[in-house]
Amino acid sequence: MERPMLTIAIPNYNGGENLKRALDSCRNIDLLPEQYEVLVIDNASGDDSVALVLEYKATMPMLRIETNNTNIGRVENWNRALELGRGKYLLFIFANDAIADDPQLHRKLKYMSDWSAGMMTTAYWRSEGSLPKLWGQQTDQQCEVLAALPYVKSCLDTASLPFAPMQKIIFDFDIIRLHQIKFDPGQQISTDQLFAFTVALHSRVILRSVCPHLVWYSTTQRFHNSITIGAIVQADIEVIDQLQLKFPVRLNRVGYLAGLLDRVIRNRFVPSSPFSTTGDAAAVRFILRRAGVEAPLVFFRLVAGIIKAFGRVLTRRLHIRNDISTTRQ
Repeated sequence: MERPMLTIAIPNYNGGENLKRALDSCRNIDLLPEQYEVLVIDNASGDDSVALVLEYKATMPMLRIETNNTNIGRVENWNRALELGRGKYLLFIFANDAIADDPQLHRKLKYMSDWSAGMMTTAYWRSEGSLPKLWGQQTDQQCEVLAALPYVKSCLDTASLPFAPMQKIIFDFDIIRLHQIKFDPGQQISTDQLFAFTVALHSRVILRSVCPHLVWYSTTQRFHNSITIGAIVQADIEVIDQLQLKFPVRLNRVGYLAGLLDRVIRNRFVPSSPFSTTGDAAAVRFILRRAGVEAPLVFFRLVAGIIKAFGRVLTRRLHIRNDISTTRQ
């Protein structure tokens, strides 16, 4: 059997109507049926998920289903996708997600092949109401090419962890296989970040694109709905620690601690922040204990960053006003 270009992996547990929406959205994929596979890995669901997938197989020849006899856990089920997928490239979506109407996956895979890129990260649609909003936009280009190691270091130096949600990333599956990269079941909260950074650090080139292929729905089944900002901060520090142990990446300690502190503050005051504010005071104390004698430098870096961000916003507004004034004249 000829190898597919792309594996769309859908780990599932009791997906129900959400799984149906995810499968329907796979019809938006702009590849020939023989060029991709949709792989559902069912984790011993107690609903009719398996029957639903078998029903869809009648009209979706690229659809495969693998079932676990017992529930092996959320993260281990993701690792099953790594064992079973056959594509050259890999894209995860979950039952709570969907493929966007115009994903442009054919074009994105062409870019990845041309540049021998280890991964491509994109903007994504986030749906929490009637009108989805574009999130995670880091570029305004169809394809921005970045040297992997400097980009990763710049992200970690400021605790900018740009690889979440993981579903907005297309991975080179061969890099994952070659280096036997797996998800860590012991790191439940940020295992996707650790996985993505590990792939990035084994890559030569990373691509970024403004074009979204993911629609992320805010549903009650989302794992992170129950996660507090305090737990996120501690998990992210563990990720940074593990990456420094595995790879020769020397980081700006003050910079990434200030970045984490900034995230806690934004999570408190930005209305659309995704995490519960429970534990934010404990998170601040945890960061400052980690900073030790460098705590004043962390605060200074934080304030400087806030002033710089405020300056960018003010400059942007002044430009808009000037443009309006020029137009009226």
